[in-house]
Amino acid sequence: MLASCVAMYRSPLCVDRRTSTLDDGGIADIIETSIYIAMVIAIGMVGTFDVANFGDLLFPLIARHELERRLGPVEIRPYSYNARSPASWPFAVSPLDRLAAEVGTLDLLLVGGGDTIRFDPLVALRYRPGSPDIHHPTGFWLAPIFLAHTANVPVAWNAPGVPSEIPPWAHALVRVSVAVSAYVSVRDQASHDRLTRVAHGARVEVVPDSGFNASMLVPDPPVSSDYLVVQSRPQYSRWLPRVRELLQDDRSHFVLAPVGPVTGDLVRPPAKLPPRTTFEYPKNPNEMLALIAGSNGVVGPSLHLTIAALSFGRQALRPTSSPLSKYRMLDGLKGVQEFDLHSAATSDNLPPEPSQLSDIQKKLARHWDAIAALADASAARGPRRKWEPMMMDLWQSLPLRFERRSPIAKLHTKLQIAKTMIERYRNGASLG
Repeated sequence: MLASCVAMYRSPLCVDRRTSTLDDGGIADIIETSIYIAMVIAIGMVGTFDVANFGDLLFPLIARHELERRLGPVEIRPYSYNARSPASWPFAVSPLDRLAAEVGTLDLLLVGGGDTIRFDPLVALRYRPGSPDIHHPTGFWLAPIFLAHTANVPVAWNAPGVPSEIPPWAHALVRVSVAVSAYVSVRDQASHDRLTRVAHGARVEVVPDSGFNASMLVPDPPVSSDYLVVQSRPQYSRWLPRVRELLQDDRSHFVLAPVGPVTGDLVRPPAKLPPRTTFEYPKNPNEMLALIAGSNGVVGPSLHLTIAALSFGRQALRPTSSPLSKYRMLDGLKGVQEFDLHSAATSDNLPPEPSQLSDIQKKLARHWDAIAALADASAARGPRRKWEPMMMDLWQSLPLRFERRSPIAKLHTKLQIAKTMIERYRNGASLG
């Protein structure tokens, strides 16, 4: 034979024996490695994975863990507005403008999680796309769905949230995005209701936030110690006396740590820390998870700080915050308690209930089973449909055109901005 070839659905691999300097053993090694690479299932994820926020950074890590358990080798490729390097970030993040050139190499596109399906521009502090041609904030989820469908890549929703009502100008686009997605799930009932009011008759699953499986990223969690992890919000010092009252405990140590720097958490130690309080800045989500796992509980308004604590069987004390619908997923869960700075301090001091967490994890197992089945079937199906990368420009332009043609769109956007600012102020987040 003049050449040794292996047929692979993305592209054939051939080694020309006439020009190769490798012996048969070397050629066999190359082919074996290439077959392994070809067998790796490639999964793109779109969302806000480029922001310094614990919850957003958890999603790709959990997705890789869950899908590797079911599929073997997988490659998770997060896409967001901004590129991030693994030298300075927990994982590599590709800029969204690369998705158009790479979507044909994917076996599946995952959307979310987090509050991804949104229309207000205040996603995070100073968070905007690099190009004015990208609609914000639909640019990091809506156009990628259409692009993947164009390239015959199945789309699955990783239980994102829909934090507010869908504006009328976006109804038709959202209906189509749901229709072309192979699997649609959201993380709470309010998100389901907002979506199905627009996508009439669509099958939309309500699935717990994938962060409830965060403990799986720490295979050997440490035994809990006598400290609590406290989110380093600027008003943290007002919480600590009330927490001691609630727990009737003057001896516990507090570890102050930033959970969401992008939301205004302190990233440097205060000039003067309260007694029995230290400051730590975990470098990545795994370090934060280890800190939570070794604690006796957590204090702070972050949803994923609470969820991660529950996944380890730790209690979560939450200062009363604004009634965002995403927090309703915590209703009825033992181990979660809100406290008010201006009311008498009382505590049920109930630990998390293992049976509740078990029920949540069973639902998440079905969720990841469905996503894995889609990815597996897609990988086996073979070549993608031919497509034009320039189609991304078309998909990105559609929301801009629809919004500009709507006479009430600008008013709706301003109202959403005002509402978001009020909610963040109530939660103590700096708007920068």
